[in-house]
Amino acid sequence: MNGSCRRWCLTFAASACLVAVALAAEPNVASLIGDRSPTAILRTQPTATPPNLRFDSPHIDGYEVIGDPVAIPAKTAATLRALFSDPGAFVPAEKNYCAFRPGVAIRSGTEADAIDILVCFACDEAIVVPSGGTKAAQVSLTVSTRTALLTAARELLPSDEAIQNLPDTRRENPPPPPSVPGPTEPATE
Repeated sequence: MNGSCRRWCLTFAASACLVAVALAAEPNVASLIGDRSPTAILRTQPTATPPNLRFDSPHIDGYEVIGDPVAIPAKTAATLRALFSDPGAFVPAEKNYCAFRPGVAIRSGTEADAIDILVCFACDEAIVVPSGGTKAAQVSLTVSTRTALLTAARELLPSDEAIQNLPDTRRENPPPPPSVPGPTEPATE
């Protein structure tokens, strides 16, 4: 093997190792959630709202929480916990041209120890956010993960028309999810 070929091979091998290390270093949902159990589902405004515009509402990574948290029953919590601990349930985020607009957040743990998973059913992506922090990871949902999360959201938010009307599978060019009225905004018909 001549010198330039050897240099190219070494450079290529080093690059491949760096990529492998970078991929391995990406935190996954299971490691971020740890032993926390899902405790609540929260409805979120699907557009980022600067926190300084609504001082009285809680936000998760810039997304306003609408209404009160809904407690997750033990059976659903066990299903979600198994899903979150499955290393194949979430995959590295794909290049997506859909704007991330989460409609729900699933909280695991409580208070300062909580981890929220913001879920966008329009682009089938999720963002993992530690309590009071900012995005720790962004992942894509597998088809079975979308189905499980959508089933849980529909079960836990039975009177939420926007959640109930979400399609079972993601459309190729999804329209933005419907906005929900904020605490002080009147509902429009």
